[in-house]
Amino acid sequence: ALPDPAAEWIAEGLGGAAVCGGKLWVAPAPFESCGKRMEDSGQDPSHMVVWNRTRFPADMLFEFTVNHHGSDDGLTLVFFAAEGLEGQSVFDLDLPPRNGVYRNYNKGQLKNYTVSYWSRNKKPSLVARGEQYTNRMRKNPGMHKLSKQNSRTDKCSDCDYLVRILKTGVLIAVEINGEVVNQVVDPDPLGGGYIGLRNMMGVDRVSYDDFRVWSVRSGD
Repeated sequence: ALPDPAAEWIAEGLGGAAVCGGKLWVAPAPFESCGKRMEDSGQDPSHMVVWNRTRFPADMLFEFTVNHHGSDDGLTLVFFAAEGLEGQSVFDLDLPPRNGVYRNYNKGQLKNYTVSYWSRNKKPSLVARGEQYTNRMRKNPGMHKLSKQNSRTDKCSDCDYLVRILKTGVLIAVEINGEVVNQVVDPDPLGGGYIGLRNMMGVDRVSYDDFRVWSVRSGD
């Protein structure tokens, strides 16, 4: 079904998503109280994607503050400029259902950019390749890697990080706590679309705050 038109955030997955205490909280299991996830929900942990309901312009600057509250496994990323392959809303009922599993977003009927800005993936093969602490930018469908840099989010798992992303013309730049950590030029850029926040099931819980978006003029 279509989401409630009054909803500001729309969750996909079987975990928890709740706005309380002025923050958006997301976890791989439902919440039993504000910011506290259920320890035994009776179901397997779930990947989660939470979309903002607004379709944003092609040229924009957006930011949010994120805290992982001591999580020591998994990955968080952000989707942006997301829409259907034919320009549909991500909530179009003609698109295949999605449940937070990554292949539904990078190999299916959506186009988007992703920035994986926080990683604590403990899989030995990834650690051996130096991918435990990276900031990766991809273009979908197809998981085309545009850039891979250091994450700058490897010092603390229980503190706030300010993530800021600029998309204007052919330029995409990612900033963490005031430092540009990733920047690419895409000669065939995607247009406008939706912004979504994704947590892998290994992330214990995340809070998001101060989500802001500005329209910018290409070339500014």
